[in-house]
This record gives sequence, structure tokens and C-alpha cells, in this order.
Amino acid sequence: MTGVTVRGLTPARTYQFRVCAVNHVGKGQYSAETSRLMLPEEPPSAPPKNIVASGRTNQSIMVQWQPPPETEHNGVLRGYILRYRLAGLPGTHQQRNITSPEVSYCLVTELIVWTQYEIQVAAYNGAGLGVFSRAVTEYTLQG
Repeated sequence: MTGVTVRGLTPARTYQFRVCAVNHVGKGQYSAETSRLMLPEEPPSAPPKNIVASGRTNQSIMVQWQPPPETEHNGVLRGYILRYRLAGLPGTHQQRNITSPEVSYCLVTELIVWTQYEIQVAAYNGAGLGVFSRAVTEYTLQG
């Protein structure tokens, strides 16, 4: 055997490897470490968590969340995409791009008075957009 596939490694992490031969007599000496290998980033594999939406005015909703678990970042988070649409209706989402991973809230404005919206959030890194959270619904306040 001259090669092996190592599975279960985390994207965007650095690894080094050593090998040793094993036969019926026993184990041999370990080799020198390989040079460092940095795996490429992959999009986040989990959505942001604990999404909370609350009507702030008759035309706005405040949305707050927490980042995905760090083990699911798969690289350096660069921000979030918040998407929303009228609840219960098919149609395109409108989006807000939050360009800082430290910001975990967004005030969505210019909405319709006393109307229910469906809201989702996804994180992104240099490799792309991760998965969206389950939708939460919230009403703007009455007029």
C-alpha cells in the first residue's frame, strides 16, 4: 500500500501526518512529519441558531441570532444573509447582507403594516453561503 485516504478532517484547518510500517513482526519507526497541509474552506455546514424575531414598529421587525457552532464554520465567517417574504405565500425573498460576522442582528424596515413575515438567516465564508435556518414568523405591529 502506498497511499491512504484520511476522512473526517475539518475544512480550513492545518494538518501534518506521520506514517509507520506494520507487519507480523510489529511496528516500525514513524516517519518525519509531512509538510503542513491547509484544507480549503467549505461553506458553513450549519445555520445560525436561536433566531428570534420581534415586531418593532408597524413597518419593521428586529431579527437576532447566534452564529452557527464554531465546528460548523468550515472557515472564517464573513457575514450573514437574512432573507424574508410574506408568510404563507410563494414568492421571491428579499435579502439583507450583513457583512460582519460580529453583527448578529438586523432591523428589517419598509415592511407592510400588521403583516406576518417569514424570516431565515444563513452564514457565509470565503467558500460561499451555508444553509438557511428554519423559518421564523413574526408580524409587524398594528397601525
